[in-house]
Amino acid sequence: MSDLPQPELTPGSFVDLLKSIGVERAWFVYDAETGELRASDSRLEPIRSLIASDTRDFSSHEGVFLAVGPTTGALFGAFVHKTCRGQGQGGLRYW
Repeated sequence: MSDLPQPELTPGSFVDLLKSIGVERAWFVYDAETGELRASDSRLEPIRSLIASDTRDFSSHEGVFLAVGPTTGALFGAFVHKTCRGQGQGGLRYW
């Protein structure tokens, strides 16, 4: 179990957080050379640490890419697990 506090972030409150720091797009990318997860903005460090510590869901994804819809304010995400396994496939989840 992680010692990190578990924030109660809903997609809406995460969008509000991104907007409050002036970020419309964010990414978290796994650096294979260092074995570390990197964030697009240093202000996202607490979330980067939380994602990196969650081995149940994150599980060595190569990248997590997020954007706030310019007209809807909806949170959009693309989650890339492994690109070495051929052509990508995916699905859509609405939360």
